Amino acid sequence: MNIKDTKGKKPKGDKLEWLLRQQEDAFEHYGTTEIDLNINDSRRQALLRSASWDVTEEMAEAMNLLKNRPWVKNHTEVDAEHLCDEVADAWIFFVKWTELMLGKTCDAAELVSLIERKRAVNDFRRRSGY
Repeated sequence: MNIKDTKGKKPKGDKLEWLLRQQEDAFEHYGTTEIDLNINDSRRQALLRSASWDVTEEMAEAMNLLKNRPWVKNHTEVDAEHLCDEVADAWIFFVKWTELMLGKTCDAAELVSLIERKRAVNDFRRRSGY
């Protein structure tokens, strides 16, 4: 089965909260809801490493679909649907990684707040020539 075989669930309410709830279901399915929240816990670190490689693998699969190089004479059409499928896979694993890294204590509002603050820092650095 792949994305062509399903229409999926339509998000209700806040889309980021919906995405995080979907990942919670996966955590429960794979039994990763009861891990030690201490970053020094070996099981948590193993899950982080695994999720990191999962993100990397999915992004590599997406990059492998991008065949055109400046020196190539015959350009290849990108299968945009397949590319988006791989990006969605990477996103799912990245959300898992984020929740493991943050100890599943960060909800959607906190995550948005962290991103907004990081963007403010980056904006300051660009403006100030940091």
